[in-house]
Amino acid sequence: MSIPLTFVLILFLLTGNPAVVRADAKSASAPILESGGPTAAALEWAGDQAAEEGRTDEAIAFWQASYQKDPSRWSPAQHLAAAQIIRSPLVGLAWAIRALEAGWGSFRHQYTLVVNILLLLVESLLLATLIMGLLWIVRIVPLIHHGLLEMMKRFLPVAFASVAAGLVLALPLMANLGFWVTIAIPIILGAWLFRRPSPRGSILLGVGSFLSPVVLLLLARLTAPADPVHPLTLVDQIQRDAGYPRWSLVLNESLKTRPGDPLLRFARSISAWESGDLKTAEADLTFLEARGGIDRAKILANRAGVTLSGGDSEGAISQLWAARRIKQDQAEVAYNLALAYVNTFQMDKADREFRFAQDLDPGRIQEADRQRLLQGETQPMREQLGNAELWAAAFKVSWPFQRFPIPMPLALLYPAGNPWLLWPALLFAGLAVLLLGRRLRGLRLRSCSRCGRSICRRCVVRVGYRGLCGSCAAMVRARGRGWDRKLALRRYYPGGPMERGRWAPLTPILAGFIIPGGPQVVQERELRGFFYIAAASLSAFLLIHGGLPFPGLGGGDLVVFKNNAVGLSPFWPILGYLILGLSSAREAVLNQKRQRDVAVWIGTEGKKVA
Repeated sequence: MSIPLTFVLILFLLTGNPAVVRADAKSASAPILESGGPTAAALEWAGDQAAEEGRTDEAIAFWQASYQKDPSRWSPAQHLAAAQIIRSPLVGLAWAIRALEAGWGSFRHQYTLVVNILLLLVESLLLATLIMGLLWIVRIVPLIHHGLLEMMKRFLPVAFASVAAGLVLALPLMANLGFWVTIAIPIILGAWLFRRPSPRGSILLGVGSFLSPVVLLLLARLTAPADPVHPLTLVDQIQRDAGYPRWSLVLNESLKTRPGDPLLRFARSISAWESGDLKTAEADLTFLEARGGIDRAKILANRAGVTLSGGDSEGAISQLWAARRIKQDQAEVAYNLALAYVNTFQMDKADREFRFAQDLDPGRIQEADRQRLLQGETQPMREQLGNAELWAAAFKVSWPFQRFPIPMPLALLYPAGNPWLLWPALLFAGLAVLLLGRRLRGLRLRSCSRCGRSICRRCVVRVGYRGLCGSCAAMVRARGRGWDRKLALRRYYPGGPMERGRWAPLTPILAGFIIPGGPQVVQERELRGFFYIAAASLSAFLLIHGGLPFPGLGGGDLVVFKNNAVGLSPFWPILGYLILGLSSAREAVLNQKRQRDVAVWIGTEGKKVA
């Protein structure tokens, strides 16, 4: 397991807080079990008490019972990971992974600023990697007619086959921890292979980076205690790991054998609701209303969400009020009511419901996001929306599954309508191109000192102190050595073709302002160019998105420009981008001038090129 992932797991184990239960809980652990209906919080509290008294085995039993009672609680799994990591590392790792999967939201809320910074850096490095790959392609293209075509035929199939394999293996790992590991391991392997390029680098990067999380999670699943055997458990796990398409298939298969199971019906109604299949969701909810087995308030709340997805905000409001009359303290009902009121432009009522939802569930929506929603802004936090239908209904986003059926392969490539989940494949393609360019560094571009045509270093013909292409070398040799000094004063070497005249610096200046770092990459200063591009990518994300759009991790715009404690302003990303562009352009112009001076010095002083 990689060192960064180990550090994250250790940090998570050391920094969590035990759950706090109400004051009316029993002071002893035994009566809690005898009451017949212990809550998950009470079982966890009993485990904490047993651990404090040194009864480790009893504490582990309580924590396991608490987790099985409510798998969405992350703190029991965290306690189990800390208790088991010394006895059995694999079992401890399994519980740590479960804790991360269940409690990513709580962990993120505790360390919002740190997570913001880390995610911004990761996103910027990803974009910088892709841009570097594109710039390397631009540099490589002129070399094809010099024999590079055969080498590209040899390496590109390996690179893109590994990209495809990595994408297929990454699809089941789009949930919380799987996404992190899928992002982290390619970066680590890519950095290592960048320092030690090899012909098999693309294969190692593709297979190793995406097989590692698969093996890790399989070990965790095999060593973790078994969950209650119910089809809904498998369905929920598949939904978290693979998204809606496979979830729907397993639900339908389970309902063939257990058509009257209310839990399966309720789960399918939610899946159909999130995918835009409102007819199926309505039919399942009608069946549940007639048969029972599910809390009627939950059924009414979900039916209101289906109605809201269909565009009938008034009908949704009446159904939500019916659900409220049955059960007063449902945060989901209050939140859905607020969104329905926003849809009907009843902002006072929406504000009241938002505040009520905050009181019931403080982690549901933050104050800054409540203000943004009431002001009509259309980029709310992804974790505050929770369901696809709320996103579509409240903010008029066309959900793809509502408009037309998507074939299964395309749906797998576009899980839950979220294009950001394709980042692992894009990262992988960029790293493959990086390795390809690094492998071909022996074929870096040179310019003919006479005609300026781009040629590879191996194809340069040395004539005197200059490097020429084949045709120019033949012409110079035919005319004699008197041409050598004149050539150096007209063109330069080494580097790319040089423009003469007043407007010569215009090209690097424009390139530097459009893509800071681009001129450095073209001028064979890849490391400096990479840092320029990474910093500019960070500024661009802050400017365009007002934060970091990373819904694949359960988060959204974690840093916003308005009404937030950080106090960011769009002025600073713009200023940062302009400063980076100015610095990149200035450095490119100075390097261009230096290359011109070197060329003249070579011609006048008669020094040989190394």
